Amino acid sequence: KHFPEKQMKAVTSLCKQLISKHKISSYNVLAHSDIAPDRKDDPGAYFNWQQLYTEGIGIFNEIDYVTTPNNPIIGYGEKSNEVKKIQNLLKDFGYNINTDGVFEDKTRNVITAFKRHFNPEYLEYIFSELDLRILNNLLHKLQHIKSLGL
Repeated sequence: KHFPEKQMKAVTSLCKQLISKHKISSYNVLAHSDIAPDRKDDPGAYFNWQQLYTEGIGIFNEIDYVTTPNNPIIGYGEKSNEVKKIQNLLKDFGYNINTDGVFEDKTRNVITAFKRHFNPEYLEYIFSELDLRILNNLLHKLQHIKSLGL
């Protein structure tokens, strides 16, 4: 279901060239949908971010999907402090998101972009225990990277 290997090798090579030429921090290699989740959905759920990460490009989670429950925490239309907490975590990670505690269209679009990039097997309009574990792992990893000045 992933992009063809030839295409992944080409994008890996291009990313490495751009990272080097423009002195981009590797973790700042993102998808269009991460930057503009209200307007873009590419490269989509079939792009192999994990493979790119193994080549030193981007950021990815190291979560054991099998042992982490995928039970919903919040869902579309909900208004709660739990929604606000998750919105704030997504904002801390870098997404442009409202932090008003309402799971509306913009929040749905950001969560969908997040899931396409980091949890593409589960694209429902929910945010699950697994998604939260992934997000916390990524925030911890990003904090560590930034503390090293990378």
